[in-house]
Amino acid sequence: MFAQHVRARERQQDVARQMSDLVVYFEAVIFNSDQAFTRGGVHNQVSSHSELKIERFMSTNPQKLLQFHKVGFSRVYPKNTRVDSSNFLPMPMWCHGVQLVALNYQTGDKGMQLNHGMFLQNDNCGYVLRPDCHFDDKYNPADPSTLRGVAPYDITIRVLGARHLTRSRRGIITPIVEVEVIGCEYETNTRFTTVNNVSNGLCPSWNEVFQFRVMNPSLALLRFVVYEEEVFSEQMQIAQATFPITCLRTGYRSVPLKNNFSEDLELASLLVHYSFKSEVMICKLETLCSSEVLELTYPYL
Repeated sequence: MFAQHVRARERQQDVARQMSDLVVYFEAVIFNSDQAFTRGGVHNQVSSHSELKIERFMSTNPQKLLQFHKVGFSRVYPKNTRVDSSNFLPMPMWCHGVQLVALNYQTGDKGMQLNHGMFLQNDNCGYVLRPDCHFDDKYNPADPSTLRGVAPYDITIRVLGARHLTRSRRGIITPIVEVEVIGCEYETNTRFTTVNNVSNGLCPSWNEVFQFRVMNPSLALLRFVVYEEEVFSEQMQIAQATFPITCLRTGYRSVPLKNNFSEDLELASLLVHYSFKSEVMICKLETLCSSEVLELTYPYL
């Protein structure tokens, strides 16, 4: 009799009890900053914040906010004054441990492009594990001196050339390339631009070298943006590509370019050369060299 009653309720609600029991979900709760920053977060609860509210916490209590996110979950959504459906930049939220960043997918702007680039990691499966520094009790997202166990990257990028750079309307373009590292707020010297290549969008060349020092590679993205240089108007973005720093490989690379919605642009690409140097690599090389010296000199002792 009881089983028949359960099946009747399932038919009425169109939900199978066995399926419902398998669903993992969060309980939506109102965020109380005093209570949350004191006792910490709860693993099965999630709080929603507007971007203005979370930015206030990031500026006043960055370390406490990160400590809360060691267990608790937050969702951040665009402020209600974004009537044009524009997006905020999600990187500062990720750097402070926010797990769920809600964006306006109908708008192909920089925020959505960074989101697409971030989730290229982990085989583009839809989630990315947070870095180990987020679980260090002494780490402060606003203070790079508290970053422990992370080796900075010294990155050298040579922008050699491009091909098939086009625009929606007819005519020959004058392209320039902007190379930018986007990461935590303590990253500096993160944007460089090539000189313009006058009236050559088919196969422009630059051969310019840019150097970056990335303090926290696990929370940094490399972004290429191709603009059209115009004399009497603002620069117009015609292509872009965004990649996680930790997913880059050394050597000569053909970088496929995408439009504002991160869709492939047929045949359009950049030719670049990457080289990396980190303290971990140097230590391993010194250890390898010293071990080789000992191995070579040992037979003569």
